[in-house]
Amino acid sequence: MKENQLLNWHHDNGRIKLDFDWFDVGLPENVKLHESSYIDSSYGFAMFCSDAAPAFQIGKASGCYDKATFFGSGEAKISIGEFTIIQGSFFYCHDSISIGDHCMISWSAVLLDGWVDGNVTLNDRRQLLQAAAVDQNRALQITISPAPITVGNNVWIGFGSVIMPGVKIGRGSIIGCKSFIEEDVPEYAVVKGSPATIIRYLNPDDTVSKREEAMRECLA
Repeated sequence: MKENQLLNWHHDNGRIKLDFDWFDVGLPENVKLHESSYIDSSYGFAMFCSDAAPAFQIGKASGCYDKATFFGSGEAKISIGEFTIIQGSFFYCHDSISIGDHCMISWSAVLLDGWVDGNVTLNDRRQLLQAAAVDQNRALQITISPAPITVGNNVWIGFGSVIMPGVKIGRGSIIGCKSFIEEDVPEYAVVKGSPATIIRYLNPDDTVSKREEAMRECLA
């Protein structure tokens, strides 16, 4: 049964199947798609096993391209706003990752709200791997308590950047390529490096009227 004329997906045995998908496994039922959103393949959700309802939401005219990959466990929730591009990025979610409207997340950028502490003992690491081996989802349990990541509207995250747990990235900011972000980023800040530093601030000109003007120019 066809559910959507724009995206072309349908339900099949408890999964959401994309009609054009080369990876025939499909998306989990707790993934919520807008009729004008785009997912290039369900392959990016092969390790998305969150039990939340919904666990993943994507807004109007947003898209996930180039095998953007999403890992989710427990009650993890990922939300993506409107008119946002996720390009070959990696999301590791155990709690919450929220992306605003009009954002661009570049290839190989990593957003993780929790991780396995590299200082765990060899025995602890062995136990983690043994537990993952018998888990039906093959999920590796984190050892650091997760903390939500929040990305505001109109944010650009450059390729190869890493966004650490608990970080809030302010509206209109830019994260330079291959930056390491472990502290909050103010609105309209341009940051780069590892550790990241603020190199300048942008004029707050992303108003509704400016956006409408840009859209008119684009469509002219």
